[in-house]
Amino acid sequence: SHFTISDRFFLKKVEELERELEKDLVQEYLTWLDRPDVRKHLFSNGCEADLYDRERQLIIEAKANHRDDVMVAHGMGQAMYYRSLSELGPDDRIAVLVPGRPSEEVVRLLFIYDVGLIYRDGETFKEELA
Repeated sequence: SHFTISDRFFLKKVEELERELEKDLVQEYLTWLDRPDVRKHLFSNGCEADLYDRERQLIIEAKANHRDDVMVAHGMGQAMYYRSLSELGPDDRIAVLVPGRPSEEVVRLLFIYDVGLIYRDGETFKEELA
């Protein structure tokens, strides 16, 4: 497939917007959680998990759009990959952080693979951890 310059520009802008939305979501969650020890985690291979909660041994990957099933599944895949990296405990749990509750199909997918779900619910966050 051939993208034009304007297609590439548009895709780059969409990616930048998604990153901004994810950053805002992470910040809102951290404010709600009120635990300064929960922060980004940089792995030795250069990959970075959006959040790592050492106390709960929980790797959290944020995604900007809970209505996009593929995007939420991508977040799940990223979190599963991070869990496979040996430097954190093998017992670490994983969760996806999204701005709202995803479709029941995605909730079922997360449940099948023991992936927790954290989502904004009004002024608060709901945590359904595996």
